Amino acid sequence: HPKRIPVDEPHTRYVSSIFHDQYATNATTAMLQALSWPSSGHRLSGRVANIAIDYLQEAVETAALWAVILPHIHLLLSRIIFPYLCFSDEDAELWDSDPIEYVRKQTDMAEDYSSPRVAAMNLFAQLGELRPTNTVLPFMTHLNQIGQTGSSPRHRKGLATCCHGEEPHVVGWRFIT
Repeated sequence: HPKRIPVDEPHTRYVSSIFHDQYATNATTAMLQALSWPSSGHRLSGRVANIAIDYLQEAVETAALWAVILPHIHLLLSRIIFPYLCFSDEDAELWDSDPIEYVRKQTDMAEDYSSPRVAAMNLFAQLGELRPTNTVLPFMTHLNQIGQTGSSPRHRKGLATCCHGEEPHVVGWRFIT
C-alpha cells in the first residue's frame, strides 16, 4: 500500500500508488483464480501458491482489496487455505520414503520462505487479526463440520494447525485416532 512507503522514497511511493490504483484489484482477482486451480483438478506449483497467498495476506489490509476478497472468503478458507494446512499426497510420499527428510523439511526455517503451508497459516492469522467478523466464526463452523463428519487422518493436521495456530507436533499428530 502506498501509505506504507516512506515519504523520502517518492519514486517508490509513486509506483506503488499506480499499482494500487490501476492493477491491484485485477491482481487480487487473478491470485484468487490461480489459487482455486487445485480444487478444480489443475496443478499449481508450491512456489506460485506461496506468492499468491502472500499477496492476499497483504491485500486483506486494504479496504478496496478486501472488498474483492470478501465474496470469495468461504472458498478461500475452505478450498484454498485449509487444504494447504492438511497432510498432502506429497507429504505422505515423503514420509513413507524418507521420514527423516520429512521432519527436516517441516522444521527447516529456510523452507518456510517458499512454503504454501506457512503462507496459508500466516494468511489465516492475518484474517483472524484484521477481519475476524467475516472469517473466524464461519471458518470455525466449517472446521467443526469437518471434525463432526469423521474427518480423514489427513484433515486432522489441518484441524490441529487451525485450532492451535501453529504446526502441531511434527510426527505425533499422524498417529491420532
